[in-house]
Amino acid sequence: MNINPEITSKEAIMRVCKGIVSRQGLAALNMRAVARECGTALGTLYNYYSDKDELVLATIGSIWHDIFRAPRGCTGSRLFTEYVGGLFGNIRSVSGDYPGFFAAHSAAAAGIGGGKAREAMDKCYAEIKEELLSALRSDANVKPAAFSGGFTQEAFMKFVLDNIILLLSQPEPDIGILTEIIRRTLYADQ
Repeated sequence: MNINPEITSKEAIMRVCKGIVSRQGLAALNMRAVARECGTALGTLYNYYSDKDELVLATIGSIWHDIFRAPRGCTGSRLFTEYVGGLFGNIRSVSGDYPGFFAAHSAAAAGIGGGKAREAMDKCYAEIKEELLSALRSDANVKPAAFSGGFTQEAFMKFVLDNIILLLSQPEPDIGILTEIIRRTLYADQ
């Protein structure tokens, strides 16, 4: 085996992992395949990831971040509805790089014990929700009475994110109804 001294960072290893998932699916991800594709010794990979479970969870989290990364210019003075529309378009585009990921990641995570998978997914979900909240809070057009003690921004973001994820499982996802609900909730009658 040729040892590749270039592959010495978690970022480089993660690029290889995501490449494997993109081409072959999440089920093909294992320590030996990653070490082989990195051109490094299996023991070197264990310096970065203690086992396959840790590697798979890190890869799932990294792919989720890629999929839910907001497009440039998506925050700032834009309406939150525009942010959600841009985010959804980005999600559909990037998720095409990982065919079958949405179905496979749940099954892969279910096989990882000790609650690690749930903790990793909860952390990722919370980070995505925080990005949504930040975009909402930067929208100066939201009517002051949009939220109350019983109807919080946080609860609304959970609703929005849950519906985005639900839409991704549809054969022909359409964000139109969700953005209309958001528009009617957030903005004064126009």
